[in-house]
Amino acid sequence: MYSGAVLGRAGCGLGAGGGGGGPPEDEMPDFIEWGADDVYDTFLALRDNPGWWNNNHVGTMTPHDMLEWLLSMEFSDTAATLVSSAIQKETTVRNFYSICSYRGGWCNSESEKDVIEYITAKDLANQAGRHILVPKGENPGSYWIDNSYRWSTVNFSGAFLNPGAWTSGHGNFRVPMDWGNISMFGDKTAEAKGLIEQNKGIGTETQGFIFTLGGGDPFVILNYCQDLYWHSDPYLEQTQCVSQDP
Repeated sequence: MYSGAVLGRAGCGLGAGGGGGGPPEDEMPDFIEWGADDVYDTFLALRDNPGWWNNNHVGTMTPHDMLEWLLSMEFSDTAATLVSSAIQKETTVRNFYSICSYRGGWCNSESEKDVIEYITAKDLANQAGRHILVPKGENPGSYWIDNSYRWSTVNFSGAFLNPGAWTSGHGNFRVPMDWGNISMFGDKTAEAKGLIEQNKGIGTETQGFIFTLGGGDPFVILNYCQDLYWHSDPYLEQTQCVSQDP
């Protein structure tokens, strides 16, 4: 079920209200992340064309709003299963600062420009876009948006605008830092699935998960050490993670 089309690039400027009252289009922000220009173009199209994504209010959508529904689709219905949906907010905000820590500390989750950078770096526009941003026709600025999927009820935009203590913690062994499906673990996918099937997937610091959900390709939330282990990151051996398991 497709709800409507978002066409072309109209208006400009991050978060400019009133239907495109921002700077000229050629004054696109100087993004660091390759591909951010395309994500920015998509944001402008969403902001400056009426539809369910902006409650038919042209010019009011912000990059944080875009991030809100991308993450809502990405997490789908997991909020109803989690003991506390706060873990989803903490995971995404910490992931933002974890990714940004590799870029010289330039990022701020309250910055609209940095949010666009994060959407690009995390590839959210493509990952969640398997469901909601599907290219239609020859015009690369034309998208059909599918809202037939159930949305998470977590207030992601509020978490990014008011991150609190979640701005720190990269390298902390026990805080949630990343998420995904176990199929992203490559050669370790079978090992991960085996742990989950044996109900041993939660509890250990590295060879486990903070949260799991699902059967065929389970969704998981990971802490810093777990993220390094399951992605076979050689940096794992240089950390204290290897001594954290009982």
